[in-house]
Order: sequence, then C-alpha cells, then structure tokens
Amino acid sequence: MVFFIVTIVLARLLSPAEIGIYSMAAVLVGIAHMFRDFGVSSYLLQAKDLTPQMLRSAMGVLYTASWSMALLLFATSGLIAGYLGQEQLRPVLQVLALGFVFIPFGSVSMTLLTREYRAKEQAIAVTAGVVAYSSTVLWLAYAGFGPMSMAWANLVNIIVCGIAYAFFRKPGTPWLPSFRGWSQAANFGGGAILGGCVNQINVALPDILLGKMSGPHDVGILSRANATANIFMQIAGPAVNYAALPYLSQLHHKGESLKGTIGKACGYLTVCGWPPLAVIAVFPGDVIQLLYGPKWMECAPVIRLLCVSACIWMSFNFHGPGLLAIGRPYLAMLPNLSLLFWRLLVIYLLYDGTLVSFAVALVVASAATVPANLIIQSRFFGMSNRYFLQELSPSFMVTLVCLAVAVALRFAIPESLPVALGLLIVVLVESVVWISGIFWFRHPIHAELARVSERFAVTRKLLGGLRSALDR
Repeated sequence: MVFFIVTIVLARLLSPAEIGIYSMAAVLVGIAHMFRDFGVSSYLLQAKDLTPQMLRSAMGVLYTASWSMALLLFATSGLIAGYLGQEQLRPVLQVLALGFVFIPFGSVSMTLLTREYRAKEQAIAVTAGVVAYSSTVLWLAYAGFGPMSMAWANLVNIIVCGIAYAFFRKPGTPWLPSFRGWSQAANFGGGAILGGCVNQINVALPDILLGKMSGPHDVGILSRANATANIFMQIAGPAVNYAALPYLSQLHHKGESLKGTIGKACGYLTVCGWPPLAVIAVFPGDVIQLLYGPKWMECAPVIRLLCVSACIWMSFNFHGPGLLAIGRPYLAMLPNLSLLFWRLLVIYLLYDGTLVSFAVALVVASAATVPANLIIQSRFFGMSNRYFLQELSPSFMVTLVCLAVAVALRFAIPESLPVALGLLIVVLVESVVWISGIFWFRHPIHAELARVSERFAVTRKLLGGLRSALDR
C-alpha cells in the first residue's frame, strides 16, 4: 500500500519519460533476477525436509549466481543502453546491478521465514525497507535526480532489508555457503529459473518493444496504465501469494489433491479482484486524474484493455506455485512460453504505432493462452473445465452486477461533480453492491465474511440485516 502511494506521488514529481527510463531498466533487471536467484527460493520452499547441508548448498548456488549477474549486468549496461538508444539507462542499470551484491545476505532468511509462516518477523523487515525506500526515493525525486532516484532507493531498500532479516535468522542456520551437493538445488533451480525467466521476459517484452519502437514516453504511459489495472494485485498480491507455494507443497507431500484448494483459491481471488477491475474499466479517466494528475490522461483508453488482460491472468494465478509444489518446475513455464509466442506474433500483426493498438495486442495474446492453462490444470491438478467454470461462475455473476451498476453510475453522476467526490460515491455504492452480490449468489467467500463480521458488533449487525433482506 505504501509503495502504491509513493507511486502516486512520484507521478507528480517525475515525467512519463523519466518513469519510462526506470521501467525499461527494471524489467531488464527482472530478467536478471531470475538467474540471480537460480530457483533457490522455490527449492527451499517446496522441499519436504531441510538439512544444514541443503541450506549451505543452496547458499553456494545463490551467492555464485547473484554475484555473477551483478558483474554481467554492470559490464553490459553500456551495450544495453546503446542498443535501446537511451543513454540514461546506463547509470540506472549500474546502480540496480549493485543490488545483486547485497540481495543474497537476506534472501535465504526471508525464504525460511516464509516456509515457517513467520509473517510477523517478515513484516518488521519489510517495513524497515519500505520506510527506507520511500524516504529516499521521494527526497531524491524532489531534489531532481530523475530516474536515478528510484535506482538509488531500490539499493537502499535491499541493504536495509538484508540487515533487518539478519536479526531473525533461526538459530543453527549456517552462515557459510558450500558447493557440496549443489547439484540437487541447481537441478530444481534449473526448471524454476526457466519458468521464471520466460515469465520475466513476458513482463519485460512490452516495455522493451515499445521503448525500441516508440520511446520512453509511451513506456511511461503504459507503465502507469498497467499499474492502475493491477492495483488490486499490487496491494493484495503479496498476501494472496505469500504462502501459496509452501502450503500447496505440504498438501502434495501429504498425498492430497490440489484441485479443491486451487479451485477455491481462484474463486476467492476473482470475486475480490474482478469487481474492482470492472469499476476501473468504467471510470479510467477519473481514476487517473485522481491518482496521477492530468498529464497522465493518455493512460485512460489503455487501462480499459489492460483490465481485461488482468482478469484473465487472475483466473490462473495459482498455476505457477501449484506446478512447483508437485515438483514439475519445467512445466510452469509452458503458459508463459505460450504468452511469449502470442505476444510477439500479435504485436507484429496489430501494432500500428498507437498505444491502443499495442494494448489490444496484449489482450489478444492473453486470451490466446487460455487453452494452454485449461489443459495444464486438467492434466496436473485434476480440475476439469466444468469444475473450473463452476468455481468461477459466482465471481462472474458478482462482477457482472458490479459492472452494470458502475455503468449506471457513469451516467448518473454529474460531470460537474469533483472527481474525488464522484469516485467516493462509486466506492460506497459498489461496496454495498459487492457484498450484496456475494450473499445473493451464495459465493463461497460469504462464509469467510460472516466469520470476520462476527468479531465486530457493527459489521455483525450490518451483515445480519443484509442477509435477512436478501432472504426476504
């Protein structure tokens, strides 16, 4: 949430071109991060039992990969900047490369805390990093450092988090790496890294292609549009995915099917994520004006399209951790390979120099990957298409009602009304509609809402009255 608020402030301190430069650098570094981690985090999370030697071997792989990528990225920063025709990229990439030197010191501790569900300790470490990042980036951006403000703030965040995680190391956790028995970690990591690398290439591809064909201004506009369409996952994603891999791994090790858990999780996620996307798609201009200011209004038509793409990928959010949990890391990259193929093809066919055509190509490519995802979940999770549709249909109905109400509000709210006040009305009305829809269509998550409401007298009375009204 704090990162999102900082993004809103940065949109007023930096230009679209400056944010576009950093976005291009960030997606390139995202690819390098896959090689830097070398699948070690996934290996440690899915392992049934961990021994000190396994930890030392994983650390050996992690340190070697991280420092090698730091050296490679630093050395090639000039070549990358020259190829893309953006000299400003070079210092940004060099500072981001320095982060790879420090990441390993906190990475293993963070992974072990996740494996043990020690969220409180992680929250303390992350909070320290967030405070360090936010204060650094805002001060540097205000001082006129441009895209370098985000690069230096990222480095500060990594160092502070690494120091904080050191205080939460479990007693007996080894400090020194080892290369004995490294092949087991490297073998699993090879599959995880291929899937993660393809995924990061997919993330990077739009920014890199658009930066090459159009320039950093359009990359900045696309970046803000994509961030707006993914507001929900930016805020809720870390919590949603926090324990997905270790929890699914535990179920698999016990011999339990992942079908019910993944289906239920998809239903919960989509009923929480689809309705906000529907509302944003109806009010993109208002949202942009409120969050980022009028200089970003070019985002509005792009956001509508990217909301559709976000809905598609939200439906299959748990495929990656599910495949890693059952020990099939190489299969986790198949949906992303499909997306990469379709993106390259459709962008080539549809892009006519405008951002809207570029966004259309991204949506078409996302839709084209649905068959591959359906085949995977049927083959490896035992989830038939019929069962999958049954799990998502209540979410679809709730979203459809929220969309209809949003369209009605679009015509009902006077244009003379201040944007903030108009969106406040939309949020209040849609919140009531969303909760009502959950109970009306008997979405499985209504039981969770009922349990939460029992803890507070006010919500208990409100939801009790709502249930009575709907029953009548």
